[in-house]
Amino acid sequence: MLVFNLLRVLEMKGITNPLSFFSSIGYSRWTAYRMMRNDFTSFTPDKIERICFALNCTPNDLFQYKSAKGKSLPENHALHALVRADADHSVKDILQGLPLETIIEMVEQAKKK
Repeated sequence: MLVFNLLRVLEMKGITNPLSFFSSIGYSRWTAYRMMRNDFTSFTPDKIERICFALNCTPNDLFQYKSAKGKSLPENHALHALVRADADHSVKDILQGLPLETIIEMVEQAKKK
């Protein structure tokens, strides 16, 4: 089953207040609330594009494939690229456990990319 997993991307990006984030990019608080609950009445490509632009991600980052009970994908199926491990730690939590020197090195490496 293909699911929209916006919360995973927000956690990985360190966004701790999704409602404020979505309000800042032009969504109403009600729409943002519905998005966080995966409650979509109409989800158009332009909405996906706006989210991807704001999060600097691709549509593939927003979707996740979860096998339905009793169903499995063939070994070489392209949907395997969308099988994701759940984020068990936020970026903020990971960074808080690192020495400052390591964080500085990571920032310098990220700037090079």
